[in-house]
Amino acid sequence: SSRAAKKQELIENLKRLFPGVHGRLLEMCQPSHRRYQVAITKVLGKYMDAIVCDSEKTAKECIQYMKDQRIEPETFLPLDFLDVKPIDEKLREISDPPNVHLVIDVIQCDPIIVKKALTFACGNALYVKLLNMLVMLPIIWEIEKKTVSLEGTLFQRSGVISGGASDLKARARRWDEKQISTLMSNRDALQNELKEQLKRKRKEAELRTIQSQIKGLDTRLKYTLKDKDSTEEKLLSTNEEEMNQIARELEEVEESLGRCQTKMQELQISVNAEKAKMDTVEDTVFHDFCAQIGVENIRQYEDRELRVARERDRKRLEFTNQLQRINNQLEYERSRDTEANVKRWEETVAVERTEMDKCRNKKKRYKEEMEQEENKKTEIESRVGELKYRAEMLDGELGEIRRRLVNKQRDIQKLQKDLNQAEAKLESRRAERHSLLQAAKMEDLELPLKPGCDPIPELSSQLTESENIDPSTEEMAHIYELEARLPIDFKHLDKPLRQMNDEKEVNRKAEEMQNQVDSMLNSLARIQAPNLRAGDKLGSVEERLRSTEAEFEDTRRRAKRAKARFERVRRLRYNAFMNCFNSIADNIDPIYKSLSRNPG
Repeated sequence: SSRAAKKQELIENLKRLFPGVHGRLLEMCQPSHRRYQVAITKVLGKYMDAIVCDSEKTAKECIQYMKDQRIEPETFLPLDFLDVKPIDEKLREISDPPNVHLVIDVIQCDPIIVKKALTFACGNALYVKLLNMLVMLPIIWEIEKKTVSLEGTLFQRSGVISGGASDLKARARRWDEKQISTLMSNRDALQNELKEQLKRKRKEAELRTIQSQIKGLDTRLKYTLKDKDSTEEKLLSTNEEEMNQIARELEEVEESLGRCQTKMQELQISVNAEKAKMDTVEDTVFHDFCAQIGVENIRQYEDRELRVARERDRKRLEFTNQLQRINNQLEYERSRDTEANVKRWEETVAVERTEMDKCRNKKKRYKEEMEQEENKKTEIESRVGELKYRAEMLDGELGEIRRRLVNKQRDIQKLQKDLNQAEAKLESRRAERHSLLQAAKMEDLELPLKPGCDPIPELSSQLTESENIDPSTEEMAHIYELEARLPIDFKHLDKPLRQMNDEKEVNRKAEEMQNQVDSMLNSLARIQAPNLRAGDKLGSVEERLRSTEAEFEDTRRRAKRAKARFERVRRLRYNAFMNCFNSIADNIDPIYKSLSRNPG
């Protein structure tokens, strides 16, 4: 994503600008096995993406740079500033329960210099393979160290238990993504190296061929140079006398040429004068013809035609001279008996032509192979594009499934919360009903039952013995079930009382009736028998006894209600935790495995 790219760019810039920056803690350590990824992610927490640097000064410079660039905050771990407590070696000797390790012992770090930062982040945290929650919890509390389970459940020394498996697994996948990125980089490097090796191998074969050709050409060149030198020596010795004779004749010709040039200059002057006269006459004669063909004068027309004719004559003369020179050379070579040399050179030319044909065939074959490789490359690129498109489509579908899964989880959590609230309210109502029935039993109040129904004998005995029963046990649940089956007849109540639905109104009416009963009891207690001193004393004693009993009963009821509320809250917390834990353990893990298509 763009955010991850910006974070990676930030690390690269910090490493480039500040040599003391080593990198993120995530990039420099790796779990020794994949099963530890979730637990290590939970223990590292916010330090997982922390940036490790060598000193506090470097950290402050990095923070100032980030402020200047308006980059979001990061956590830094300066190695010279960290207060790291030593590892408790006794924790490595724990054998009961089994499979208990220090978290830092299941993490590999490279370079070793970041070991201090890793020790600071992990501390003396322990890893335990949680098999049975009820069995392991007392042992974990006895160890009194921060402990993490295989599924990522963290047990702190304060007694707080935290989970969050879905988020932890999503964060733990970054270990796999980091390893995949490293493997892909290595794969690209190896592929590039393989391509270079293949190119080098192909070039080596071509180089060997070229070297052999060069070697053969060098040999032929050496023999050709020898023939050339011998031929030049023969030509020089043979033509030296001819050259001397030609030089003498050339001197005589030059003297005659000088005399002729002087005479020609004199003739040229007279010719020019005559030519000027002729031009005047020609202009007069050919004036109409020149106007018709679009030239200034007849000389321009003649110059053009003459230039073409002269060029044609010059070419003809050149060809004639060249033909004559070739014939002379041919006659000379025939006179020198060069048939052997000609034959040898013809053979050489034939060999060279054969080699040239072979090279052309190789070139054609190489070109065809290159075209085939290009076609394969194009086909592979198209397949890669299709696979990328399919991967993007699958990623989109996976994201949609994950979003739906999150929505379903939220709905389940909401329904679970409503269910827990309803169960808590139902439990509260059961406890209140139990308290009322128990109070009636203790005060010997006979509850009206529906016609034809008998009281439940088992319930009477259970109400008497229920004071010492734990509210969270199955025995108490059985008492609640018996109380629910008790057929109480509410027809003796007034109709307005039976029709009340508001809880506040019911409580207010019950309090009002209780006040009336208390008032009646007080009035009854104040009634005195006339003229009986013993009756006075008895009434006084009974009044104090009732007052004491009432106070005792009130205190006992309050204590029982407080204990019932405490036990109910404890049971609700325990049930809520176990429901959450079992839901995570039973549902989320299979769903994630099915989504990631990872059967392990």
